[in-house]
Amino acid sequence: MTNLALIIVATIVLFAFITWFLGRFFESYKFFRLIPSFIALFAAFYNIYVTNTSMDDSEYLAQVMLTAILLIGALSGVITAFVIDRLIPFLSRIKR
Repeated sequence: MTNLALIIVATIVLFAFITWFLGRFFESYKFFRLIPSFIALFAAFYNIYVTNTSMDDSEYLAQVMLTAILLIGALSGVITAFVIDRLIPFLSRIKR
């Protein structure tokens, strides 16, 4: 269980860093920072489809865990993009 927790934390940090980096690199195009989250969401839905069509029980647990990790990564990227877009400018206006 400790390894799974480390993998989930590493996924959250990785998606947050990629979203932040794309936000810094493409400041004028705000949609680019959401691309990794959309890719992870698409991959998660594809894994759900593969899990439902596959009847092999040994792969079922691995597919479910991969789907959960990808959904957590996508959610992390969306939350990071929201913080970069909305919360940081709002907090900087309050401090002035």
